Amino acid sequence: MSDAADPWRQLKLPSRRDERTEAEIEQTLSQMSLDEKLGQMIQAEVQQLRPEDIERYKIGSALNGAGVWPKKNRFSTPYDWAAMVEAFWTASQRSFAARPFSIPFAWATDAVHGHNNLFGATIFPHNIGLGATRDPELIHRIGRVTAREIAAGGMDWTFAPTVTVSMDARWGRFYEGYSQDTEIVCAFAAQMVRGLEGSDAGSDPDTRILSSIKHWLGDGGTRWGIDRGTTFASERELRDVHAVPYIAALKAGAQVVMLSFSSWEHERNYDFCPDQGAPYNYKLHGSRYLITDVLKNRLGFDGIVLTDWDGQCEVSKCTLKDARYCINAGADVLMVEARGDWLAILEQTRRDLERGLITQDRIDDAVRRVLRVKQRSALAGRIEPTRRALVQKAASVVGCKEHRDVAREAVRKSLVLLKNDRGLLPLDPSRRVLVAGSAARNLSKHTGGWSLSWQSTDIGPEDIPHATTIAAALEAALPAGNCIVLEDDGAPLPEGVQVAVVAIGEDAYAEMMGDIRPWRSLEYAALKPSYRKDRTLLTRLRDAGIPTVCVFFGGRPLYVTEEINLSDSFVVAWLPGIAGEGIADVLVRDGMGRVQHDFHGRLPCPWPKTPYSFRLANSSGDMPDGGHPEYQGDSEALFPLGFGLDYASPRPDVTADVAAPYPEYVHRKPPSPPKATSTFVLLGPGADPDLTLRIAGNGFWVGADVSRSEPTDALLGRLEPIDHLGAKDAFHVYFNGRIASLYLKFPGWATRDLRGYLDARADLVFDLRMHAPMNGPVRLSAHDCYPSEGVLRAERWFQRAPMGEWTSIRVPLTDIANAGSDFAKVNVPFMLHTDAEMTFDIGNIRWELRP
Repeated sequence: MSDAADPWRQLKLPSRRDERTEAEIEQTLSQMSLDEKLGQMIQAEVQQLRPEDIERYKIGSALNGAGVWPKKNRFSTPYDWAAMVEAFWTASQRSFAARPFSIPFAWATDAVHGHNNLFGATIFPHNIGLGATRDPELIHRIGRVTAREIAAGGMDWTFAPTVTVSMDARWGRFYEGYSQDTEIVCAFAAQMVRGLEGSDAGSDPDTRILSSIKHWLGDGGTRWGIDRGTTFASERELRDVHAVPYIAALKAGAQVVMLSFSSWEHERNYDFCPDQGAPYNYKLHGSRYLITDVLKNRLGFDGIVLTDWDGQCEVSKCTLKDARYCINAGADVLMVEARGDWLAILEQTRRDLERGLITQDRIDDAVRRVLRVKQRSALAGRIEPTRRALVQKAASVVGCKEHRDVAREAVRKSLVLLKNDRGLLPLDPSRRVLVAGSAARNLSKHTGGWSLSWQSTDIGPEDIPHATTIAAALEAALPAGNCIVLEDDGAPLPEGVQVAVVAIGEDAYAEMMGDIRPWRSLEYAALKPSYRKDRTLLTRLRDAGIPTVCVFFGGRPLYVTEEINLSDSFVVAWLPGIAGEGIADVLVRDGMGRVQHDFHGRLPCPWPKTPYSFRLANSSGDMPDGGHPEYQGDSEALFPLGFGLDYASPRPDVTADVAAPYPEYVHRKPPSPPKATSTFVLLGPGADPDLTLRIAGNGFWVGADVSRSEPTDALLGRLEPIDHLGAKDAFHVYFNGRIASLYLKFPGWATRDLRGYLDARADLVFDLRMHAPMNGPVRLSAHDCYPSEGVLRAERWFQRAPMGEWTSIRVPLTDIANAGSDFAKVNVPFMLHTDAEMTFDIGNIRWELRP
């Protein structure tokens, strides 16, 4: 195919190479030892990395994962961070002291909405909210602020921006995309890259941060919105929808492309070693077609292709300790968490070179790209991290007023007004305002995931003390005595209230933990019992005749038609971050009765008309049934992409002061659940043969089946079959303190309706023998699917268990249901979820009917 006829080559990038730089790279490459080359291909996670490893193994870069801090202190200062980075930076300098060349060391972090892992940093709205602003210049300024705060911690590199086009609202990473409009994603991706990389004239070289665009390719288009799932898009859609934002970002100066955990199932995504190992499973980390043939050769990308966290192990032909297929596919730098894994990869890669299974040319290509990016990004000219100018004055940089003002502006511009009957907004400050709802003071509902920790469900005001919730913002904006916060939504409504502001929204989540399973719906009130309480509160206020403004916090559009109809005004605030003052700026008039700021935001994606309007963007790869028995109306939007009212514009389809309610979806009557007539044995003699015991968790999300005959070793710990009621019918379990889940599941996506056990008031019962006191949280659940966090806090049962003796633990299933588990469709009837170090034996797990 000629270049002119190849649609990929029509997107070809302009060359950025210059002869002098390339000559210097070749000279360095010719002098490097194999150890030095392989070391540049490893990016190791800091928890299991030592400074002496950098010197001994010539490791080229390191990262800190979300929720990882110096000395495990989440309140670490920028100087603490810089001091930690410096220990590794100095070791790297020593490793080249006797060599005729030196290669700079780089430190990377997940700064995805501000420098969100740093205590005191400015945390901006997540990308979905920024997409609502329609303001590319603002995105550039956010990039500059983020770069300054990253540099103030002595770091060089961020894994941002995400340039995905999110197609399905069920995806747990939907909020990481700017919009379903590819043009918006292109414009914002380019501006964020320019802001981070400091490409504007006159920018300080010390504030130029290496960006990474992610996740190549099509991660936003997976079937049913499953994180790490499979995209079935045509190649044309993959190119014209999902790849185009990468072109915009690369033209803007991005030099690193991170691979996706997802798969692209298409004949073009070929297995280049069909005679070796298991059949290729279409994972992007092993896609020679999309990495080498397309990105590197046809598009002309000459920077680094970086794997995601242990991404090689997602490929069917790789493991945590063997990345050969991933390297040969075109990955240049491997992001690896465990020390034992990257050591094994180094050794395995040496053996593969000796056997001719990896060529020296492939290694040299990878290292050449690393050297090129490090040279272009001016890393070589940087001094010790603690001596850098921004680190020295970090106290006046990180979270400073100038930066917070940008965040506040971003919040104001991201708000989208969907309804404003009776002109209730903006609020008159002379009126008595009640503030209520699950999100009113819940900081993690404002920040969402990736905020000081990974999931961010564990953060509170003490963790981000400079943050302002909507309740605090309205208390500050309204005269004393005119703002009443209902701390308990079940409490009686105060007398004399003239208007209510009800803040509702999703709990924080990140990645796969936020996926909505294929058999569930987008109905907000049906997702969790706590969400249902928000609708109950809105109903109480309507029945009391109190005019109500509802403000929705969340990372995706959900079906909230009932909530909209129960409210006079409805505002989407997305995940605004720390600057809740920006919400009050728009919702409240000033003391003279004037509008302070009008609504600016417009929907970055359509808003669903039904609970099953999952995938409102056009996609040739969508599968029509969606896996849900009520799947219908997937193309019906209540509000289209780009919709948004302002104070100057009433609802466009009405002229009356109060609009007619929007049509509400009527669900089918659910079938009666099968009756429970006998004990459901999950593990032990007589266990259901369809159930498989598995272990998985942080750094090992792909998980593994637990052997019933020999020990199972994993990154998270070890399980060994033992005798209890029979031969090898129970397990000795050691968890080492990493996030871990031990669970029993049905095959694939199979589910069972187990509500009959709830109706029979059955109990979860299991035999437990503790060998050491536990030192952290434990949760139990029955779930629609893995991965999900446990829902019921269970420490009390484990703490009360006698040491060294078998005891029977009995947990009412109603407690698990009330904590949030849905028993209508159960794929995982038992899960133990913890990040505590624990040693115990477990067996005879069952759902037992009461006499």
